[in-house]
This record gives sequence, C-alpha cells and structure tokens, in this order.
Amino acid sequence: MKTRWIAALLLVMTAATVSAQQSWWGLWNSSQGLTARSPLYDGSHDLYVRLTAQNSPLLVGGRIHGVRFYLSDKTAVRSCRVWLSSAYGSAPLIQCQVPLADLRDLSHDGQATEVSFADAVDVLPAQNRYASVYVGFTLQLDAQPACHLMGSAGKGAANSCFYNGQDISATYGALALQVLATGPAIAERAVTAQAVGEQVALGGGEATLPLTATSQGAEPVESVGYVVTIDGESQPERSYTLPQAADEMGCPFSVPVSYSVPAAAVPHALSVALTRVNGTPLSAAATAPAATLIALSRPTTKRTVMEEFTGSWCHNCVRGIAGINLIAQQQGDRFIAIAVHSQDPMEVAAYRGSTFYSDCMKVLGGLPSCSIDRWIDCDPYCGRNTTGAFLTDDLVAEALQRTAVADLTVSTSWTDAAESSLRCDVATDFAYSVADGHYALMLVLTADGLTGTGTDWQQRNGYNDYTGTEEALMAYAGKGIYLTDITFDHVAVDVAGVDGGLAGSISAPIVADQPQHYIHTFDVGSNTLVQDRQRLSVVALLIDTRDGSVVNAAKTAVSSAVGIAPVPSAATMSQQPAAYDLQGRRVAKPSRPGVYIVGGKTIIR
Repeated sequence: MKTRWIAALLLVMTAATVSAQQSWWGLWNSSQGLTARSPLYDGSHDLYVRLTAQNSPLLVGGRIHGVRFYLSDKTAVRSCRVWLSSAYGSAPLIQCQVPLADLRDLSHDGQATEVSFADAVDVLPAQNRYASVYVGFTLQLDAQPACHLMGSAGKGAANSCFYNGQDISATYGALALQVLATGPAIAERAVTAQAVGEQVALGGGEATLPLTATSQGAEPVESVGYVVTIDGESQPERSYTLPQAADEMGCPFSVPVSYSVPAAAVPHALSVALTRVNGTPLSAAATAPAATLIALSRPTTKRTVMEEFTGSWCHNCVRGIAGINLIAQQQGDRFIAIAVHSQDPMEVAAYRGSTFYSDCMKVLGGLPSCSIDRWIDCDPYCGRNTTGAFLTDDLVAEALQRTAVADLTVSTSWTDAAESSLRCDVATDFAYSVADGHYALMLVLTADGLTGTGTDWQQRNGYNDYTGTEEALMAYAGKGIYLTDITFDHVAVDVAGVDGGLAGSISAPIVADQPQHYIHTFDVGSNTLVQDRQRLSVVALLIDTRDGSVVNAAKTAVSSAVGIAPVPSAATMSQQPAAYDLQGRRVAKPSRPGVYIVGGKTIIR
C-alpha cells in the first residue's frame, strides 16, 4: 500500500472534540497506572504496540482516527513521528511528523500528546482473523535529559509494548498509548461485568458487594443501573453515579452494589446485572456470573493471621520483626503473628517441609516474606511495594474487612502434672447452616521469649547502616551486624494440619449456632523448643479447603490448669448438649472410662 503522508492536527481532546461513536482504546488504559520505565537517551527510539483481532476485538472492521501517547519529558526530543503499519519495518499505512511545539508531556504539561488524522485508517478487516496493525511513534532524542518510556505500573500483556523490534511488555509493562477508533463492534453504550465471587453478609439486613465493570462503548460511562437477583427473585433496580466518568473503552470501574440480604442463614444463589448506562436501558443487560451469598445468623469477630517467613541468618528479617510490632500496635488481638523460622535453631520441620511453605517460596522467592490469611502474599513490612516504606498494615486491614462465617474459641489444659502433654479444645461456631462443609482446622503452638547461645541465636542485622527515614527501622541502625541480646517472639514450635488442615476436624452437616468441638494434643515434654511453658500460646486457624485461605482464627495463652475434674452425676450428664472424645468424635453418652469434652469442659471419667 502506498504511503500516505498526512499533516497532523494536535489537540487536547475533550468530549466535544470526540464524536459520538469515537472512543479511546488501547492495550493500556488509565486504570492500570502510569509510571516511568526505562530511560531513553540520544538516538532513535521506536515505541509501539501490535493490535490484533484477538487482543482488540472492538477494532475489527473499524477505523483509527488518531493516536495519543505519554512522554515523561519533551525537552530532549529533536523530532517525533507517529505511524501505523501492517508489520514493523514495512511501508507505513500512515505516518505524520508531530511539530515540536505541539508535543505535550507529564513534566511540563501533565497531558498526553494527541494526534488527530485528517483521514481515518481502516484496520483489522473482519474477513481476516489473522490481521494486525502496528501503532507507534519514533523519537529522536538528545543525550540529556532522559525521556523515560512510559508504561503501566505492572507487567503488560503480550504485544502491549515493543521497543526497537523487541516485545518488552513483561519487563516494562503496557506502553501508555491509545488509538481513537470507530467500528461496527463499538456500541454507543456498552459495559461488561466481572465475577463478584462468594459473598458473606449478615442475614436480614442491607449489604454492599464490590462489582468491577468495564466500559466497552463509545459514550463515557457516568452512571449505571443494576438489578440484584437472589434465589431467582429480583430486587428493585438501583443506580450508582461514578465519581469520575469512565471515558476509555476497556477501562474498568467499580460499582458498590447494594442489596437486601435474606434472613435465612444458609447459602443463596446471587447474580448482578447492569441494566442501564447513563440512565438509558441497555439492549442486553451485562450480567456477572452467578455467585454464592452466605447469609449469617449473627455477627462474627474476624481475626487475621500473618505467617511470617524468617530466619536468624537473614540480614533483612529485622524488617519483619518491625512490621509485626507495628501492626500489633494498630490491631491488637485482631492480628495474630506466627513466625515460621527456616534454617536456624527454631525451625520446625513440619512447617518448613510443607507444601504450603514451598508454594509460598515459589511466589515470594525468599525471606523476609509473609502470607496474610493465606491469600495475600507480600513483604511483612513493605507490603507489595519495594520502596522500603511501611505498607503492610493496609493489606492486614484489607484482610480484616472480610466477614468470617464462624467464630473460634480455644481452651487448653495439661493432661498431667508434669505438663508434658497439652490438650487443646477448639470450638468452631458457624453462623450459617450448610449440608456439605469445606472447612478444616489447623493448630500451631507458638512461643515467646525464645533465646539461646551461639551465633545461630543472634539475629543478623542488615539495617546497622540504615540511613532512611522509617522510624521503626532506624531503631536497628548502629546496633551492630548481629543483635546479641534479642529474644524471639511468636515462634511456631509445633504445628498440626499445616497443609489444608486436619482431616475430620470439622464435620458436616454444619448447623448454625451449634459449636463443633475438636481436640488436639501437643507433645510438649519432648519438644526442645519449649523453654518456658508460661510463654506458650495456641493458635487455631479455620481453613477453607477449596482454596486454602484462612477464614478466621483465634489465639489463647496456655492455661496452667490440669484437665482433671470430678465425675459428674447422671443427672448432670443428661443435661449436657453433646460430648466428644479426644479424636473430636461426638458420643451419645460418655459412659466408658476416658477423657471427654462436655459443654466445652474437659471431663476425665
């Protein structure tokens, strides 16, 4: 195809300059964030994306009317050329030189450079599913200052960022570039709705679920109408106005969907349909996939567990200690820390050798790191960022926002005067009924104040030369490369059910407000990590066996009581609602000699 040279009209486009059926589309959109990536110095630089029928279905059979892209700093730009071609390096379908006076950047203007074509370009013909179009710009730069490649904050998808012939999407994210397009697949108003996942709410009241929708039409989305359907019964239509219009195709936005929760404390079928955009009914509602709503009979108390992966040899692991201390100050007993040591005297083989631990290391890569409720994996101090700032508290707060389906209570007692065996009674009180449960308990014995002799019991301190501004980390500056007077807290010294929980610890059917009891005994007498029985605690975690996440947790200090009680009378026994043996099995009547849990108390008959 013969090259067409077209003069460019550069505009700061507003709603008034974009026609009704035109919309911005790209493999990057503003919701993905914008960040400066690799610096670009003197020379020529080709930056572009590859649009295909697969990654840009709305452009099939459509036309491109313009391009916009972001520059970090235009000062060093000697020339800028925008182009489209059917293959990189081939004769362009269209290209135009952008006058330097019309360039916009983030440093000086806070805007994108927008190029409007005098003639639109046909792209991605409907009859050719393998067609593609390359859209980009070429910069000629001076040596100073650097003009950074602008991309998304995270990784990009394939074809979303090319540099001089190389796909660098996985490293530098999606290129901050979009096209102004029209086409038969672009409706005036269109949205899609994503799955909402399982919801948990108090029965008989009002609740809100977070729905993510995506703008897929030419008209910016300013408001949406929605209908919630529960167990086949649709509730009255409601509406939500966005704080800022979604004015790009492919741009997701959040809708807090309000609905009435049924009173019956059982699972319900729930679906959400987006029915209107900007007050106009959609020709076909955008319905999110069906989800489960669990209505609770009463409020529950949510606690969050951080399993922190650490080691005394790890020079950065004092960061984890600092993070745990800060979160504990903020959240109190709603936050439970478990320090999982590796390759030092406090390692527990069952924890370190678990599938859970190895799977976490595949994601996290090393120490210090942590898993919050087994669904948020991050740094115990910096969260998901690498800036060195304390940010994990926001992730813990996010985990605490989840509503737990059950409360847990843990009680302990010694089975003998020598305190060699510790009996743990976990009462799990569900706030809904369901025929087939998918839960299991995990128990961890933790110790505070552990100490020892030798360098293995000294914490290596990588923050001895710290010069930053984080107050919690400044406390380690100048303390030496080894902390010789440290004692270790929250240390896991024994564990049961680390991979998916203990089989049979929760039985079905589950009945609302009828606690289940499970008994587990820790062998303390032969545990060399137990230094002070008065500083032991037991943590119980309720695991969702479908995905391994922690539903709720409880922690209790170990009691000094020995679990021996007088044999109750027959009349007293008959008043007890249920009895359980040491394996957690319910028995009709504790008539044989043995140890039983009756009404939450330990009975030796």
